[in-house]
Amino acid sequence: MPPGAETALPGAGAMGEYKIGKPYNVRGIWYYPKVDYDYRETGIASWYGPGFHGKRTANGEIYDQMELTAAHRTLPMPSMVRVTNLENGRSLLVRINDRGPFSNGRIIDLSYRAAQLLDVVAAGTAKVAVENLGQQSRQLAAIAQGLEAARNAPDAVPTVAVDSAPLEPVAGSSQVTQIAQPPIGDRTAGDSIRPKRGPVRPARRHRAAAGGGHSSPPVPRTRTLLASRSLAMATDTSDVNGWDFEGQGRLGGNTGARLDSESAPRPDGTVTQLAVRPTNIFIQAGSFLRRDYAARLSIRLSVLGQTRVTEAQVDDRMFFRVRLGPVVSVAEADRLLDVLQTKGFADARVVVD
Repeated sequence: MPPGAETALPGAGAMGEYKIGKPYNVRGIWYYPKVDYDYRETGIASWYGPGFHGKRTANGEIYDQMELTAAHRTLPMPSMVRVTNLENGRSLLVRINDRGPFSNGRIIDLSYRAAQLLDVVAAGTAKVAVENLGQQSRQLAAIAQGLEAARNAPDAVPTVAVDSAPLEPVAGSSQVTQIAQPPIGDRTAGDSIRPKRGPVRPARRHRAAAGGGHSSPPVPRTRTLLASRSLAMATDTSDVNGWDFEGQGRLGGNTGARLDSESAPRPDGTVTQLAVRPTNIFIQAGSFLRRDYAARLSIRLSVLGQTRVTEAQVDDRMFFRVRLGPVVSVAEADRLLDVLQTKGFADARVVVD
């Protein structure tokens, strides 16, 4: 957890604040938090538990090692992700509420309970796939921001009785007939508060006592006594559901979630068993739009082990990725990643394919 996270924020069991955060540097590596509802990545998972139990997470929650939560380096907090253990096919939903992990290219740090259900505790690490669940992550973002707005909302505006009385007509003015308004209780939802229009007549002009000019007839006035503060700063959080706070517009209908942490989407602890397919661990050293650049780096890194150049279509562009491997173990992947980062390949990472 980055420094400064231990602040007086929500207590145990409460949802923390919505947080993306600015780019940050840990041990010489830069991380760039961002909203990414299409995020999917493979890599190595780790877990953390007793040593951090009861402490504040990066978004202000109190960490409970028996909750189904996890730490991620860049996804917004809170977010909902599916984590699948690629070694045994177990798959589980967890909620992101912390930052990390920051050692040797791990992509997610599971709570003790999540690691138990995915059978990661004994080995300490596992090959996993992590996928952001966009719809539920949007709901969590909306609810967390709504709670924050509610906590920071101003006090309710006091109300008092309103007293009004007509003023006496100005001496010498013509009597003006008031147009009666229908009683409030008799109006329908579509009624206007303005009087119905009658026949349009030209305004009557009154000759001034001297000078030959014209002046408008005096308008009856009403003395109104009010004692209230302006409502301009009042905060309305009633329409928070279904709104994308990252400026991307409506989320496609009402999410149905109320503005409280109890109604937020939560991992239900269901473990899904998926089919297992063979996977390998690689170290990705770089990715290029030109094949010749990738080929040069592949030759340069061949002294460290077997290298390969793989193609990957991303949108309408083809990328050429330079990878070392496959490697035989997580320990070997850690060693190679450390070598590459020491040599200046700061973006090198562990991938599972």
